[in-house]
Amino acid sequence: VTTLDPRTGRIVHQWQVSAGASALVLGDGGAYVSDDNNGRLLRLTPPHGIQTLTGPNTARLTAVTSDALWAINRGGQLLRIGLSRR
Repeated sequence: VTTLDPRTGRIVHQWQVSAGASALVLGDGGAYVSDDNNGRLLRLTPPHGIQTLTGPNTARLTAVTSDALWAINRGGQLLRIGLSRR
């Protein structure tokens, strides 16, 4: 995952994610990545922050709000993953 400076087009920072990463949502001051099928979620915050969270296996992230991540599981069920305040 790469962040760019919109004025210059230059790379600000890059984060390494697994080849199994399946979704990226933006909001709440960062980017959230479904990093693999084992429920590992990453919260990426500029310029260099990374936080590992645990979510449901095989869920695909669809949205983020100030207090929750939203995902869809294989069966099509909408899941709310609560976020603790940092």
